[in-house]
Amino acid sequence: MHDIFGTPHTEALHVVERYRPIDNGKQLEVVFTIEAPQAFTTPWSARMVYDRSNMRALTEEVCAENNFDVMTKQPCPIPVETNPAI
Repeated sequence: MHDIFGTPHTEALHVVERYRPIDNGKQLEVVFTIEAPQAFTTPWSARMVYDRSNMRALTEEVCAENNFDVMTKQPCPIPVETNPAI
């Protein structure tokens, strides 16, 4: 198997993502580690830093169009809240 970028992996793929604000909240740091023993000889990590945007606040949006798993290209069910907060 491989992802949309052609990176190989197996069912044993394990991904750990860590998110934290840095620079007094002006940036978001994302560090991820990939482990896929049958695809890679050693785990590997990468770090991304995103600047805060002042364009507008993010709002939650629900979109049922093109709702598919990017790895398998199979349709995903639309999530439904089964225990709404009161």
